[in-house]
Amino acid sequence: MAVITISRQLGSFGSIIAHLVAEDLGFHLLDSEIVDAVAERAHVPTAVADGVDERAFRGASGLFYSLLVGIQNGRLTPEAYVYFATQVIREAAAREDLVVLGRAGQVAVGRNPRAFHVHIVASMEARVARLVEREHGTKLEARRILSESDDFRRAYVWAAGQRTWDDPTLYDLVLNTTRLSPTFAAAMVVESAREASVVPRPSKQTARPESAIARAW
Repeated sequence: MAVITISRQLGSFGSIIAHLVAEDLGFHLLDSEIVDAVAERAHVPTAVADGVDERAFRGASGLFYSLLVGIQNGRLTPEAYVYFATQVIREAAAREDLVVLGRAGQVAVGRNPRAFHVHIVASMEARVARLVEREHGTKLEARRILSESDDFRRAYVWAAGQRTWDDPTLYDLVLNTTRLSPTFAAAMVVESAREASVVPRPSKQTARPESAIARAW
């Protein structure tokens, strides 16, 4: 099965790109349903798992100790969340073609020859402007949120596999969307995955009608 993992900075259009790539390839997008799956495995309410999701992860210390402690009094530790989420991603990758958004998918799947890892970034100025437009907050508040988000995601990836989230060598493709549209960036992801022989090129007999992504490329 082919797997495209998309890691992204908040405000880089990474989520939009992941949806476009999945739609164009006909792959299943694995995103927020990971939270539901973790909650089911951990026997906690979805709200508990959601509170420990990637966006709220605040540290990677004591990983193995916390895994031994597990879940206490209905509390799901961040480290236990990472453990269950990694299991969910690996099992899904063995079943079907996937686009995995976040949750350290690049570490969970690893250097599988049928996996293609993408990291989406943008300048701080562009990310701030996009967050201000979306949330109608101040630039100062947007910078704080973005800085915290980067720290949380860096900690999450380290907890998942002791890898550095923003190390470019962890990825097959790093895209800066400061001046690129999500549609064009998604087209680059699809074409790059095909160039790497992770995703086959459609034959003339099986090719679908040209998508917006194909036209962008």
